[in-house]
Amino acid sequence: MVFAVEQVLDNFQPNLMSLYGSTDDPSSRLSASGWSALTIAVCTGLAAALVAFFYLRRAVRRAGADAVAPKWPAYAIAGAGPGLLLVAAEFIVRTLGADVLALAGSVSEADATAQQMMDSSRVNNALVVLFVGAIVAIVSFGRTLPKRMD
Repeated sequence: MVFAVEQVLDNFQPNLMSLYGSTDDPSSRLSASGWSALTIAVCTGLAAALVAFFYLRRAVRRAGADAVAPKWPAYAIAGAGPGLLLVAAEFIVRTLGADVLALAGSVSEADATAQQMMDSSRVNNALVVLFVGAIVAIVSFGRTLPKRMD
């Protein structure tokens, strides 16, 4: 689901770039691409959290009245799951694919710069998806709790 959301949002990246002020100037394009990437990562984290939340809620309802409902850490872990997978994938890419990444960056100075930018972009994306997913899942769970009367 998270992959599908990210792919759909990637189709709107030119629109996001123009929304964030991308012009022919390289610095405006760089700034707009950063904001566009952040928007896509936040939306992906939001989708991850809501899918995890609704899945856990549905599983509890299916289990019946006797079932013990999961507490907030289960929702946090489920919401952060896609981000954790992205972090794990980045770890694998950086360890097992280090030679390939070094080879790709050794062609020219521009390739090395682009490779460094993509490395940090992938890490940032993974961390945003992880934290937004966890926080939104916890908040969604909290909204379902009954109000306490003090």
